[in-house]
Amino acid sequence: MAPMSLGELHLAVERAEREPILGHRVEPVRARIDEAAQLVTADSDPALQARILLRVAALKMVEMDFEAADKALERAGALCDEPSLRFLGGVRACRVAIRRGERDRPAALLIGTATRLDAIADDTAAWRDVAVEIALGIAELELHADEPDASAFDGLDEIPDEHVDAAFTAHQLRATHLIMIGQGEQAAHALRAALKIAVACASPEDEVEMRLALAGVLVERGDTIGL
Repeated sequence: MAPMSLGELHLAVERAEREPILGHRVEPVRARIDEAAQLVTADSDPALQARILLRVAALKMVEMDFEAADKALERAGALCDEPSLRFLGGVRACRVAIRRGERDRPAALLIGTATRLDAIADDTAAWRDVAVEIALGIAELELHADEPDASAFDGLDEIPDEHVDAAFTAHQLRATHLIMIGQGEQAAHALRAALKIAVACASPEDEVEMRLALAGVLVERGDTIGL
C-alpha cells in the first residue's frame, strides 16, 4: 500500500473534525477519529496528531469522561507548539474544568484569553475555532453564576452554522439561560434550532431530547396551543 500523501492525511483529520458531535451522537465521530488515527502515525506532522487528540477530548467531554479528556489535551499540548492549537487546547481544558464544577480558575483563563485574542489571532479557520470555543466556555461558565450576566451569551450568536456541534451546544446553552430568566418563548426558538440540527444529523436520541425540552417549555407557556 502506497504511503498516504499529506493532503490525504489532512482530509482524514478534517473529516473527523467535521463529523458533528451532539449529546448522543458519538459513534460516527468515534469511527471518523479511529479512521484518522490509523493513518496519522507517530511520524506524521505533530499538528495533525494534536488535532486528532483535540477531537478526542471533545468527544470525551460529551461522554463525561473528563479524565480522558484532560489526558488527550495534555498529549496534544506536548506534541505541538502551534499557537492556535495550544490556545484551543487551553480553552477546551477550561470547559472540562467547568463541567467538573470549577469556576474561578477557568474564569480567569477564559477572560484573559478572550481579552488577548484580537491581538494574537488572524482570520484563519484555526483561530476562528478558538473564538468559538471561548464563546461556549464563557456561556457555560456563566450558567453556574447566581445571577448570570446576559451579555455572556452574546458570543453564541457569532458561532457560524458550519460549526454544527458548537451551534447545537450554543442553542442548548441559550435555551437554558432563557428558561432560567423566564423567557420561554425565546427559549422555544433556541430549542427548535437545536432540534433542527438533531434532525439534520439523523440523531434520534438528540431529537427526542430536544422535543421533550421544547414540549416542557410550551406547556409552561400555558396557552391553549401550547397545552
